[in-house]
Amino acid sequence: MQAKRLVDDEQKNEVIVTNKTHVQPGFIQSEVNQFDGNEVVLRLPGVLATLSMDAWHAIVANEPEWQHMMGFLPKYGFGPFAVLIMVTGLNDYQLNQRAETGYWPPIRLMLEKLPPPANCQTLLRYLDPFYRKERLEDQKINRLKTFLDSRLAQELWYGSAKAIAREYLAIWEELARVMRQKMEDKTISFAMKCLGLSLIMAGETGFDASDLPIPVDRRVIFFSERIGLLNSKSPDMIRQAWSVVLAQVRKKNPGVTMIHLDSLIWQIAMTNSEEMIRYFARLQQDEVGKKLAHLALYGSGKPFPDLREQKLSMEPVHILTGREEKIACFIPCCSSKLDSGQIIQPTYHFSEDVLPETWSWLIKGRNMMSNSIEMGSQATSALHLYTGALYRVFAMQKKQIIDLIHSGRLDLYILSAGYGIVHAFEPIQRYDAMLKEGVAVLWRKQHLENIIAEQLIRSKPTHVYGFFAGSKNWYPAASSYRYFYTEGVRTALRQGLTSQAGCFYRKNGLGVQAILGGIGKAFSDLLQSDLNPEYAAGIEEHGLSINAVEVGYERIEV
Repeated sequence: MQAKRLVDDEQKNEVIVTNKTHVQPGFIQSEVNQFDGNEVVLRLPGVLATLSMDAWHAIVANEPEWQHMMGFLPKYGFGPFAVLIMVTGLNDYQLNQRAETGYWPPIRLMLEKLPPPANCQTLLRYLDPFYRKERLEDQKINRLKTFLDSRLAQELWYGSAKAIAREYLAIWEELARVMRQKMEDKTISFAMKCLGLSLIMAGETGFDASDLPIPVDRRVIFFSERIGLLNSKSPDMIRQAWSVVLAQVRKKNPGVTMIHLDSLIWQIAMTNSEEMIRYFARLQQDEVGKKLAHLALYGSGKPFPDLREQKLSMEPVHILTGREEKIACFIPCCSSKLDSGQIIQPTYHFSEDVLPETWSWLIKGRNMMSNSIEMGSQATSALHLYTGALYRVFAMQKKQIIDLIHSGRLDLYILSAGYGIVHAFEPIQRYDAMLKEGVAVLWRKQHLENIIAEQLIRSKPTHVYGFFAGSKNWYPAASSYRYFYTEGVRTALRQGLTSQAGCFYRKNGLGVQAILGGIGKAFSDLLQSDLNPEYAAGIEEHGLSINAVEVGYERIEV
């Protein structure tokens, strides 16, 4: 391919890219007239265009890749830093954990201990150990080598910010060629976003990113559907829709690029209306927050409220005011099951919308356990399916449990060998498996603790209680329910969950039935106390003795 050497006249730094005649990706060239009548497409740009550039700059600077990587710019110099942030952007997909907690922070911590890399091969040696612990390790290490061995990376290493900014679009085309991908592919567009962030950090804001598409990931898909932008999960359609929105925003604020817009969507996509309003209040953009929250609630179906009164109807959203008590309880599954076919309405199903970050692990684990499922059995709500010793203790309180869940005061989850985690209202089938030995190893590989953590972070209970008899340490030869629960809660706490959390456990005593009966009694008594948090404090201080079994309570902290 024809290449052209570009020279920064001031610094004499050179960057090799393809010919400057830039070819737009197909999705940009295609017609987008189908969005002309979309009310959200018509209204959303007007809301976003009122954001000041100061607010947009603050949004971009709040991205995890900015927060965790910007310290390497003065340490490495621009060229090596640009290569670093691009290659890590190329591999930011199918992660072990959330990007903001399990990807960018550990990369930063690892590199902070090492001297600045002398060249691309040194950087490859630095990053290789990290990606060997990642999902799809072979694929990601191959991508690492492909980019860092390329002529593009070698030339970027010695390039100046000014020269790279000037040829931003040509670099995008060359990157897609090097990686053998389409220019609009998510990882390519995200790597170019990362390069754009590095330029902004270096003070170069005049580069042309007007054609850059939005990197279509789960958050973008979810938010697009949530505000009624479109009802399609097609990446091409989503890219087109957001390109139309951006074009309208740029008519009023030409400084805004897809780098800014994607940063905003990524940060607010999973927030509820109250959190969204608070987010924009911190930016001193209160009216924007209220209008976007209104779109998220109603789509284009209702006009915006009169914001002169600073009020927004929040009727469909249950907001916890004054830390209203909401309890999440976790209990183990059991081998005794009765598939009665009883279904509690409304049913509850985990899905990609509920767990956007960890859904792939949960569904993969369930698929791997499908051989243990009795496909001929009747689907039954989990609360009714299990009939073991622990469940028999509170059998007469099922109506109370159902009412508490319906009221929003209680969420009850069951750690299941066959399904990973299920909600009490989730219809499931009989299965034959225990969460120990090979099954425990399987669920550990599918990051069950991270699945639990995401559910807690998104549901935001004020208190979290577990009821388990086994060890909190990893010992797969025995049941591992308490281990997964404890690690899930700790992970959530490390990621910002503010709940009070703990576990009711067997302190002393023998006999499986007696122990499970004692654990079940602790759960039953908590229900009888009307979910009073003082009950846990009392057990922590005095314990609970029943049938020669002593149940204790242990707090879980980071």
